[in-house]
Amino acid sequence: MSQNSQVHLDEYTKLQLLRMEFKKLQKEERNLDLETDRIKKKVEDIGEKIYKRNKIMERTRDKYDELKKLKTIIDQENKLSIQLEKYNEEKDMERQSLVEKTEQTNNKKNEILNDENSLFPRIQEIEKKRIDDNQNIIELKNKISKQKEFKKKKNSEIKEIGEYNDIIINEITTLHQETQELEESLKPSGGDDLKLLKKNFKLEEKERLIDKYSCLKRGCKGTLYVTNIHVLWEPSIILKWVSPPKDTIHLMNIKIAKPSTNLMVDDSITFILTDKKSKKYTSFIGNSRNTCIEKVINSAKVLHHTIQKSEKEEEEKEITIKKSHTGKTKTKRKKSLFSKKK
Repeated sequence: MSQNSQVHLDEYTKLQLLRMEFKKLQKEERNLDLETDRIKKKVEDIGEKIYKRNKIMERTRDKYDELKKLKTIIDQENKLSIQLEKYNEEKDMERQSLVEKTEQTNNKKNEILNDENSLFPRIQEIEKKRIDDNQNIIELKNKISKQKEFKKKKNSEIKEIGEYNDIIINEITTLHQETQELEESLKPSGGDDLKLLKKNFKLEEKERLIDKYSCLKRGCKGTLYVTNIHVLWEPSIILKWVSPPKDTIHLMNIKIAKPSTNLMVDDSITFILTDKKSKKYTSFIGNSRNTCIEKVINSAKVLHHTIQKSEKEEEEKEITIKKSHTGKTKTKRKKSLFSKKK
């Protein structure tokens, strides 16, 4: 019995030890489960942190890309700012240059206005002379009209009283006597031929007129001298002829069809007059400092009329005496108030 009891006790002790070992193992298992749970939780926390870190990294990369773009934009803006600064400097220089040019232009305008004001008295004088000339023309027309009426009336009176032939004979006799007296006064003391004297007189007058108006001959070359430039209602210029005539002719208000900014006071303009027969001297070609200028001279008509008037005065002053086969002489004079009856 005792032997069996001892065996049972040993087995019981072993069982108790096994139970204790089992409980210990269970406790360790529970601890391991708890530790596993903690590790799982830590792993989950670490995974979440890694996820958050990855998200942050993605956002950081996006921000970095944005920063790179911003840096590129800033660099471009800096370059543009430098270019803008250079552009502003250039514009400031241009503005300054423009201000200086404006001042020069204003000074030039003031000079032109002063010149224009100085010319006003001359213009007024010319205008007054033009008005006086027009008035004289009207008076001359009235006088001619009165003379025509007087002539008509006189012819009518002569025709009525039948004395027309006697008056004509008396007039011819008077003219004959005046012609003889004139011949005697024109004959030189040496007895030179009267025809030669008349011829010389005519040639001298012709040469004088040609010399005076040689600037208007066809194909004549000459030089105009700019004495003043001014602006009235339209661009105009004052030129003075200096060569070749001895008597200088002052042409005023010579209008320029294509004004040249290079034309200055004291410039000389060489030109060729291309046409004389047409009564308008408009074809002038000139150059000033290598600049071609077309000129339209409106005052040329006046010069043409001046020539005609001078030639007419020459004809009126010049006395031509023609000898007929019968020995009768007559003098070329202004038309008589009486016309020959047919």
